[in-house]
Order: sequence, then C-alpha cells, then structure tokens
Amino acid sequence: MKKIVMCTAIAAWCFMGVANANLVQHLTFDVDGSATVGYDASLRDGAYITSGGQGRFGEALALDGSGDMAVIDGYKGIGGADPRTVSLWVKTAVNQSNGTFFMGWGDAGYGTRVRYDFGLQAGTTDQIRNELNAGYSLSSRGTTITDDQWHHVALTWDGTTATFYLDGQLYGTDQPGTVNTTLTEDVVIGTGIRQAFAGYTDNRWTDGLIDDVRIYDTALPATEIQKLYLGNVPMVVNPTPADATDHFDPLATLSWEVYNAENASLELNIGTDVACSDVVSGLGIGSATSYDLSNLPLAYGTTYFWRVDVIDGEEVYQGQVWSFTTGGVASDPDPADGGKADNEAQPFTWQGDSLVCSYDVYFGTLNAMSFVGNYETASVSYSQLAASLGEVLIPAGEYQWRVDTIDCAGELMVTGQVWTVTMPEPDAVMIDDFRGYADQAALDAVWADGDTNGSGTVAVYDKLTDVLFVEFDAIGSEPCKVSRTFTTAQDWAGTGRDTFSFEFRGVDGNGPDDVYIEFSDGTNTARFTKSGAAVNAEWSTWYIPLAKISDAGVDTSGITEIAVGTIPAVGSAGNGVLVIDEFMLSLPGCIDELRPAMDLTGDCVVDIADLAEFADDWMMSDFVVTAQTRPAAVCEYDFENSLADSSGNGFDGAVVPSGAAVVYASGGIDNDSCVSLDGTYQIELPASVFSGISNELTICCWMKGGEGLEEFEFTGGSSAKHAVWEDAVAAIEPGQSDWKHYAVVMDSAGEARFYVDGKLIAIEQGFDSGIQGTNSGTSVLRYMPFADETDRIYVDDLQVYGQALTQQQVVDIAFGPAGHVVQPISPIYTDADIDATGRVDLADFAELQDE
Repeated sequence: MKKIVMCTAIAAWCFMGVANANLVQHLTFDVDGSATVGYDASLRDGAYITSGGQGRFGEALALDGSGDMAVIDGYKGIGGADPRTVSLWVKTAVNQSNGTFFMGWGDAGYGTRVRYDFGLQAGTTDQIRNELNAGYSLSSRGTTITDDQWHHVALTWDGTTATFYLDGQLYGTDQPGTVNTTLTEDVVIGTGIRQAFAGYTDNRWTDGLIDDVRIYDTALPATEIQKLYLGNVPMVVNPTPADATDHFDPLATLSWEVYNAENASLELNIGTDVACSDVVSGLGIGSATSYDLSNLPLAYGTTYFWRVDVIDGEEVYQGQVWSFTTGGVASDPDPADGGKADNEAQPFTWQGDSLVCSYDVYFGTLNAMSFVGNYETASVSYSQLAASLGEVLIPAGEYQWRVDTIDCAGELMVTGQVWTVTMPEPDAVMIDDFRGYADQAALDAVWADGDTNGSGTVAVYDKLTDVLFVEFDAIGSEPCKVSRTFTTAQDWAGTGRDTFSFEFRGVDGNGPDDVYIEFSDGTNTARFTKSGAAVNAEWSTWYIPLAKISDAGVDTSGITEIAVGTIPAVGSAGNGVLVIDEFMLSLPGCIDELRPAMDLTGDCVVDIADLAEFADDWMMSDFVVTAQTRPAAVCEYDFENSLADSSGNGFDGAVVPSGAAVVYASGGIDNDSCVSLDGTYQIELPASVFSGISNELTICCWMKGGEGLEEFEFTGGSSAKHAVWEDAVAAIEPGQSDWKHYAVVMDSAGEARFYVDGKLIAIEQGFDSGIQGTNSGTSVLRYMPFADETDRIYVDDLQVYGQALTQQQVVDIAFGPAGHVVQPISPIYTDADIDATGRVDLADFAELQDE
C-alpha cells in the first residue's frame, strides 16, 4: 500500500537548489550560535538553545521577551537600497504591547530610521511590520501568527517593492520609496536594532522561539520562498497557468516543474472542486512536466482545480491544489453585479477574451430581459440599452442584464450569468411631466387653450395617466395650439443639458395633420414641424437640440413660452386628439434621430474617425517594419516611485503645484510602477531639457486611460501642438484600458509624424522648426479632464530624444530589438485637416478625392 505524504507535514529538512549562491548568512541554532554560512552569533542576556528537539528543525533560539537576544558579531547586514531577503521560523504566543521585532540591523540613532527591522505590528496577531527609513511597510492580515505554532515569515526587497510572505504564501506588498539602510550596528535577532543598542525602552522583544535564520543578497522569487517553507520533499512547483488564472484557454497546455524528485513518477488530478477528481483522477503521466488539455472535455467558463502528485516508491506526495477558470465567457461586469451605475451615460462593460468572436447582450427589468444587440467589443452604450426598452433615459430602478458569448461560426458558446444593476435617476431637467396638477382647474391656470388663444383647442387633463389630451378642431386653415407662458424666463442654456424633448401621439381617426412646437424668448419665435405626425397613434419622442433653437434666433437662456399644436393638412378635417407628455431637457447621447447623415462610426460626430471608416478598404495595404537600434535619450522617466531622470543626464522632474503628491500606481508597462494623472497636478521638466535640441525632436511614452480620456498633452516650451495629437490619435481610440505606446517625431522641416504602438498614424506639417533659445521653456506632462469627470490616465516610460527618430527606432523603443509592426502602405491620416477649418470631417475627404 502506498503511503500518502502531505507536503505541509515534513520532518526532514534540506535546501538544495534554493538560491544557495546568494545565501550570505545562515544560523540553524542547533547547538549554539555557530553559522553554516557567514558570521557566528553570540547569545546574550539569557538567550539559550533549546534541547529535546523543540526547534522547527532540531533545536532553536529560545527568548523570554525580557531583553535577551542573539547578535551576529561583525556582520552588519545588507545596506543602501540593495536587494535582500530575510527568512526565519518563529513560534510565539505573545505580541508585545509596542509590537515585536524578530530581527534587525542598521543605525540605532533616534529619528534616523536608516535601519531594517522586521517583526509584528503592534496591536495585531496577524500582521508583519517592516520598519525602514522614515516609515514602515505592513503586510496583509488574516493568518494568526501568535498561536504558539511554527510559522515561516519572509521579506524580500528588490529595490522597489517590499514583499511579505507567510507560510510560503504571498502576504502583501508595499512600495515604501527610497531605502538607504546604514551599516552601523551588528545584526540582532530577537528584537530591533534600537532596542538592542540604543537602550530604547519600548518593549519589542521576542517572547518565543526563532529558528533557521537566513539572509540572502537577492530578492528571492515566490517559488524559492515556497521551497524554503516546504523543505526536502518531492513536490511540483511553478504551475502554468499561475494559480487562480482567469479566462484560460480550455485547449491549452498545463505545465509545471518538479522539485526534489529525480526518478519519481507523476499523477495528474483535475476536477470541479478541491478534491480534483471528477474530471481525471490519478492519471499516470510518467515524468512529464506538461499535459495537453485538448485531451479532456473541459467546458467554457468553468473553474477547475488541479493537482500533480509525486509517486516515489510506496509514498505519494500529494501536490498543492491550484485552480484556473476557462475562458469563452463574459465576466467582471462594470457596473458590478448587484451594484449601482455611476450615471446614466455610463457604458456597460465586461471582460472577454480572444476565444470569443462576439457578444449577445440582453437587458431589461427583473425577469423581463430583451435582446439589445450583438457586439464585437466588450461594451454596450447606455443609449443602446435605453433603446432596447423603448426609452431615451432609463427610468431609475432595478434591472438585469446578461452577456452570451458567440464563437466565430456564430454559435452560442456560453449563456452568461444574469447580473443585476440599479440605475440612478436619469439626469434630466423636467419642464413639465403633468404630474403636479391637482385637477383640471390647476392645469388651466398654467396651460392656455382655445378659450384663451381662440385656436380651436381644448386642453383636457387626465389625472389617472398624468398626460395632457389636446382636442383640436381647426378654424379654417389656422393652426391649433396649447401654450404655457412662464412667469419667469427659463434659462435652459445654463442647465448643462443640450437637448429639449417631449413625447406625443395621435389617436385613431386623426388626419395627416402636421404637429409643431414653438419656442419664444419674448421677442423671437422658432417653430419646428413634423409633417403628418398627428396620424401616428404610437408614442414618439421628439428631440430638438438647443443649438437648433438658438440657430433659429431664440435665446435659450431666456425662454418665455412654449406651444404645441397641429396644422391642418390639405384635405384634412383638421380635427382630432393629440396626447402630450414629459417636456424635458437632457443629454440623450448619440441617438439615431440626432445623428448626422455622414456619421459612419455611430458617435453623432462627423470627424476623422469617419474618414478612417470610409477609407479603410483602400488604405490598408500592409508591409512589415522591423526594429533598429535607437540613439541615447536626452531624458527618460521610468516613474519608479520618483521623477528622477533615469538617462543619467540629470533632468529630474518636479511636481506642480509645489508640495502636491505625485500618485504612483502599480501595474506599469513592465509590471512596475507608473504615474497616475488625474488633473490635480502636473509633472514639470526643466527648460534645460531642450538646451541641446535644435530642430529635431522625438517624444514618446506608454499610456492608458479610462473612457473619460479626451486629450493627452505634452507641450514642449512654446511649441504646443497638442490639438494635432488629439485629432490624429484620440479620435482613433478615445479611451483605452490597455497600455499603448505613443510617439511624436518632428523633423527640421517642421513635419510631425505620429505613431501608436509603432504604427504611423498621421503626418502633419507646420510645427515650429526650432524650440531652443527664447522658444524653449518649462515642459509639462498633465491630464486635463472635463470639469464633471473624475477619470485619470496612467503614463510610463516617458522619453525625449534630440533627433527625429525613424519608424524602425520607434518600434525599437516600443517593442525592443526583436520588435516589428505591420504598417499600412499609407498612414491612416495624412494632413487630415485639408480645408483648414480646425476640424477633420468628410469635407476634407471630398477635397482629398478631388485632388
């Protein structure tokens, strides 16, 4: 019978293969303070070595928390900002009132904190503290450390990030900024450096056992930390995909590495729960370190758990359980399931993947969803959702939505999860919804009909449905109307809404009379007409942009009267009923009724994106551009928690206004830090950046931003051309959730070339041919959102060159020496604003055709 061994219950201990070349200090405390690597430690003030095998491995250092410790005589630790790893085992039931330090080194002087102390945060049982510089870093929480059981604690520093580990697992990260550990005192074990050497009176002494203390001169990766924790047992490590990977291809390959097992065989286990047994169980795969999942009938959008066991003779070493969730499904909705939409303009998005070709979206009230449309991208607009309900503004309340995934053959892959969302009150200004009138007399006091204006109308208020019935009977060919005169002129222009609308319908039996609405400012009147609309017995919404009312001569900041009525058609009896409701001002977004005829991209704006759409078929002949080595940069900013110029030329940046806090974020282009711009501050580069630049310039960076992204601007001295950047680039991709590389190259003739991800996107002329001397000034990097936006953009690896780089060199910056891009035979936009109107539209395309 085989014996099953769990990898967390080990007695033997060996660390073969765990970065021994970087191990600079190792104390086992099995006999005394003798070191297996590095300097010996002396036991002081009552510290002693246990007996009877009380250590984690053999014996351990015993401390009573009253001032006893071990000191590594002559060893000062690792200084400056150099990478390091500290690893030890601790067993304690006590955290002192001021916290507990397990070990430390550096300068013991008060207030300097150029030291490196490591232990437990005060007032907790489950949080690790690393005290350094003028502050400290804290781990995550959740696992009790003061339970009188052995725990492995480790801390790595790679020059940027402090990473905590507890019992072999990641336990939090922090980016504390500049680290400069001073090598003054010897390394101490059992307390902090100040308590040991400066007589500091707060009690931070370890009360318990410490074993197997290690210091490495590198930041060990997570896999090596796990090996330190698990020890000398056969095991499988470094899984691909990584544990808890989402959207994994169910036809891809699982792989792993085998540790401490030279001649063992392996068994694969996969299931839909942690038992890892209902898909395959105990599948013998020999010594293979991978398995092709196409051999199994895995489903889309399903979480699977897997484990690889090591069979060594009669013993089965059960592996760690990992998980992955297969792709082909929509996930991570925004707004979140059960959450609330931020506002009525918010698009609904989700996470998809490359396994999916398109998405079917459903939306509606609870248990009453209807089909919205099929989309190739993971987003649906608010206006499209509203249209599926027959609305322009989605009424406030609870809704459901679902996204089904469709493959490239048009077949259903996965029926999506039903998500719920609360929609806020629509952002509209109601002029009159006919819900505030107590009775007919109250309405007659506000709305005038034929009794007042002699037009042959009777206004009838229906309290049951809160709508206004207008019975009309034309007198000859004269229009019929009801009107409302405002006691105070209405400032519609100042509401922040750009469109007037109201709902209306006719009734069966009406003739094909025209419906009209009039607006007056007391001096001028503007009339808008829908021909024959009175015959339509279905509700319609009529949208009129305020700009059209203004263009007709009426001042929308001083509306004094509105009137609605009918005009008899030729041959019509001129009588019937018109039902009206909900006069309002709103921001309806892009709806079909407001779309210009030449709007090809569906955003209600005729711009360069429509030109690209129109020209797509005849401008996209491709060729490959490969990387070539670029010259040295004048300045380079990698935003690794600082504004330092990493080129070595000394052009360090500064934050404006002075004293503002630069916001750094994780997840930069190289999985390091980047700068986050939200419009509250800007980054200023010194004027001397351009002192050595004459008439050629290249500026490039990586950037990503949310849906609110409108403009990314880099202004060099007085040579600002940010509008060109906006027209040529932002119009293509006005908001991004993925990193993209942007570059602008200006040559000595004043021609600028714009690149996105290495591809030439646009060419523009007319730049200043020189930006030095009096034309040179302070340069700024900033983000300017609209006043009602709270979005931000992220920028990484900003570089400035004093040459007009070639496209091959831009590709090298973006993708490295082996990089290449497929370039259209012509840039997507060339001298886009041909007719010099200040905007790019289809008139430019017409001129392009003529030429």
